[in-house]
Amino acid sequence: MKRILTGIAVAALLVGGVYHAQSVEAKTAKFQAAAIEGVAPHTVGNVSPHLGRATEALFRGDMTDESGLACSSGPQDNAVGVTATLAPPFGVISTTYIMRTLTGNLGTFNFTVYASGGTPGAVIGQQAIPNGGTTGTHTVTINPAINVTTQQFYFGVGWTGAGAVYPGRDTSSTPISGTSFIRAPTCGVTNFVALESIGFPGNWCFRAIIDDFIPVELQQFDVE
Repeated sequence: MKRILTGIAVAALLVGGVYHAQSVEAKTAKFQAAAIEGVAPHTVGNVSPHLGRATEALFRGDMTDESGLACSSGPQDNAVGVTATLAPPFGVISTTYIMRTLTGNLGTFNFTVYASGGTPGAVIGQQAIPNGGTTGTHTVTINPAINVTTQQFYFGVGWTGAGAVYPGRDTSSTPISGTSFIRAPTCGVTNFVALESIGFPGNWCFRAIIDDFIPVELQQFDVE
């Protein structure tokens, strides 16, 4: 009995630094050939293999924190806007961020991805990070990945409690206007505003790694 796998996606192949579309039919043919030859086509569960996988690091400034910035208390959300060179869809698979002085109880500490626009838009995905608000540099795997369908989007960290922690802010690089945002209701900032609009220009020290492989559910057919 042979098992043939068929998918409903388009894979990307990186050939000489240029992305080329590979049809579902071509990808399926590879699976069929592997099945005929009795070779496992390297599937993981019901997730298809990935061909030409690529990743990209997205951040602003130089990721060196010369200063921190936070409201003295209360919940706070912080986000940075980036534009990928990889073509969507892709997944956010990890993040790195820097935290400075910590005071009080942060409640739930979250990593959030927001939709594109002039300011951070609707929440695309969010994951809690246990102990994520402690001081220092943190690199955290986002699992499952948060899928994004636009090249431009926002991401960042925030907390729900009454405490405060000061996210690292790069002030030595030239600030990129309209890319680093804060929302801190306790300090009167009820909607996202750019850091420079409240007198604190700089770039949040947040980095995201994106991956252009999006798992594809496969169907299985038995052939006698």
